[in-house]
Formats: sequence, structure tokens, C-alpha cells
Amino acid sequence: MSYTLIPIAPESELSINSVPLGAVCSFSEQTVGVPIAVHAIGRSLPVAVINSAVHYELRLSWIMTDANVLTQTLSPHSLHGFAVKLSGGGRTVQFTGCEFTSLTVRSEVGTGTLAEAVICAASRTETA
Repeated sequence: MSYTLIPIAPESELSINSVPLGAVCSFSEQTVGVPIAVHAIGRSLPVAVINSAVHYELRLSWIMTDANVLTQTLSPHSLHGFAVKLSGGGRTVQFTGCEFTSLTVRSEVGTGTLAEAVICAASRTETA
């Protein structure tokens, strides 16, 4: 008898401002920083390059456990400077100072309500 083992990623849960929104289907984050060239008088090439303030871009897709949460508890159109927390698999990642770049909410037969968002965040912390 043979067995096939398929690794399964730990389930991640998403909450915005401590309101649970559902299970995360996919998540990616990108750290974005724009280098600043420092020039000296009389030189055409930069003498140094320093990093500017870093921000984070999140791309999330999640299945909402309760389709009414976004419309009744959280109104995404009025959210500014909110906090996003992703927890699961023994770690928690929290982003603060968040703003939606885009948000799509749709219902699909057999799946329930899906939401996708692109979020810009000012800071990131992670705990194990």
C-alpha cells in the first residue's frame, strides 16, 4: 500500500480593525522603498544613495465567513488608517496605517462571497 502526502498550508485568518473577515485564499506582500541619490557640488554622479521611508503593498484574496460584515460592521469606503492582521500557522503579521488601493467584493455560487484587495500600509510587525 502506498500513500501520497500533500503538504497543506496552514489556514490564515484576516481581520481589519479587529473585526474577523474570513479565511485568506492568497496573500502577497511587497516592501517598497525609493532610493534617494545624494549629489555633491561639482560632481555629476551621486556620492551616496540613501533609502527613503519604506511602505508595504499587500494583495489579498479571502473568502468571507459572513457576507454582511463588510456592509454592516465595516464600511470599506470610510476606512482610513486602518489595521490589517493576518494570523495562522503560529505567526501573526500586522500592518498599520493602511489604505485601500482597490477592493472588489463578489459572490459566486458554491463558493460564497469572495473579496480581493490591494492595500498600501505604512508599517509591518510580525510575531511568532
